[in-house]
Amino acid sequence: MSEGSTNSDFDLVQIVDKNDFDIQTKLDNLLIEFNEEKEKNVKLEEKNNFLEKQMNEMNGKMGELTIKFEHLTKNCKRACFVQIKNEWVEATEDCCANKCLEEINTENTKCVKGNGFVKLLDDENIKYINCEGKGRNKYACVFAENNFDKPEEDCTNYSFFYFEIKGKKEGEINGYNNWLSISLKNDNEDSISLVAEDGVIENEEEEVFRLDNFCWKDGIFLVVDWSIHRLRKCLKSCHIFSLPKMGNKLGKQFC
Repeated sequence: MSEGSTNSDFDLVQIVDKNDFDIQTKLDNLLIEFNEEKEKNVKLEEKNNFLEKQMNEMNGKMGELTIKFEHLTKNCKRACFVQIKNEWVEATEDCCANKCLEEINTENTKCVKGNGFVKLLDDENIKYINCEGKGRNKYACVFAENNFDKPEEDCTNYSFFYFEIKGKKEGEINGYNNWLSISLKNDNEDSISLVAEDGVIENEEEEVFRLDNFCWKDGIFLVVDWSIHRLRKCLKSCHIFSLPKMGNKLGKQFC
């Protein structure tokens, strides 16, 4: 102990040194806590920026979906059917050499030879006149006036191209003697046919696709949808619907 110092002075110095150490320790701890909080804030800011970016992306997607939904809603408020009328214009072969039943809108409804054949009643209706015993029922093919072509106007808004035919059965279905086939054929002789009494679709190569639960009854429209771009693939792409007593109401009920 130096001259002139007392024990109380030494104790005071120790107390001051201890207080300085405690203060420094607290400062160090506070600095550590500050840095930890600062690091947390940085991470929170990064997370907030990430979430904000995600929210902006989601808002952008929601905006796009809203526009698409509004466009879809506008276009799908109703289904409009654009009707293109067709007419029967020609029957192949003849009932006999006299061509008794060839002309449309004639009063003649019988073949002089007694043969059965298709009679063109008017532009929209045909009837098969059965033979009366002295002749035979002959095969006939009737052609429509208009081709089943792609519409000339922009058809991007159309998703369903079809034609409908109503057939009435007379007598029992017995193979060759009582049947109906509806067909399409292109310039390359590719064809596709619905054989109504058998419920099958057949192409020119006699490849057959059978329709499940197909029903053909009197008063039912055969509504046939074929892809006008893929005639060769129609065995897989066509859809057949049987609609009981719908007629022109098919379009009207949706418009």
